[in-house]
Amino acid sequence: MDTALNLREVPVISPDALFNIQYAEKEVLDRMEDIRVRRVNLDKAVTLGKSAKIKTRLVLYTKDGFVQLNGLIVHFVNDKGVTIDGDHFIPMHSIYSVDMV
Repeated sequence: MDTALNLREVPVISPDALFNIQYAEKEVLDRMEDIRVRRVNLDKAVTLGKSAKIKTRLVLYTKDGFVQLNGLIVHFVNDKGVTIDGDHFIPMHSIYSVDMV
């Protein structure tokens, strides 16, 4: 049975704090469908961020647990990860969820 993550309990960090983050080494999502949905949502985030300046919320899984980044623009996506504001690279396997805000 899958459990939902309560986003109110997930600490919010700034993109500058990413320099000190150690990402988990394995894939955070178990189901292939969830991995596909994550990629589709990231592609949407890139398109909407470039055209309409729509901001994105990312929930990441790190070695210290879940953290979230709010109000950022995703600039680039590939199979290895994403690049966000400030040229920060986030590995794909550590991204738990993507929401446009």
